Amino acid sequence: MGKQKTRIKINEAMRLVKNTYALKPYDPKISVANTWAHESAKCRLIYLFKKLGVEVYSEVEFKGGARADLFIPFQYRIIEVTHSETAKRSEEKLSYYPSECDVEFISTEEILKEDYEV
Repeated sequence: MGKQKTRIKINEAMRLVKNTYALKPYDPKISVANTWAHESAKCRLIYLFKKLGVEVYSEVEFKGGARADLFIPFQYRIIEVTHSETAKRSEEKLSYYPSECDVEFISTEEILKEDYEV
């Protein structure tokens, strides 16, 4: 896919986002309310996606009110980094996200493995 078509697809996906003016690609939004492992895993994912040239945004708030750890607009993909969440809580979160998006839950333990790849 050409760069122009890629940008169009990204722009279309970003219409799902509430405040795009505050977002910058590859900019990790860190919260001290989360664990060190959670924030480290999120930063590692951003790093790995940047190495691949895949535009990714952190702590994206969608128009419906849901907030995602990471959003890859080109793929309409949401990644939630899980640390202490239960499977039940993860299932509940699915209903909050835009239906156009695929949602993936990845544990901090998995992401922080030395050989982890996106």
